[in-house]
Amino acid sequence: MKKSQGLINPLRLRKLPAHYSWVDHRFVHENYLKKLSCEGAALYLFLLCVGDREGLSYYSDKAIRQRSGVSDIKSSREELITRDLIAYNAPFYQVLSLPEKLRSVENQSSCSPPPEFLSWRDSL
Repeated sequence: MKKSQGLINPLRLRKLPAHYSWVDHRFVHENYLKKLSCEGAALYLFLLCVGDREGLSYYSDKAIRQRSGVSDIKSSREELITRDLIAYNAPFYQVLSLPEKLRSVENQSSCSPPPEFLSWRDSL
């Protein structure tokens, strides 16, 4: 195996699997993640992971609850729809491309990172 400089554990270098999903870097850099509740973020991550290459998935609310731990699927789904991150037409979900601008919604994230993370991140 080729050794890469800077890797902490080169034996565990990630490999792109045949079936994969991705997260647009804008999701973090443009504060989409920061604006979501914990359950909204968990549902979004789940849908990213199970969606096909077009972002489509068809898991039922019960299956999502069992596999993701998201207890309030309906509210989390509405949050993602309101933020223009997903489309839903039962039983299908579609993860959408990120909108040009983050939609402003009154409720801010109830899932704040710990203070030590914020101070470390803000020093970058």
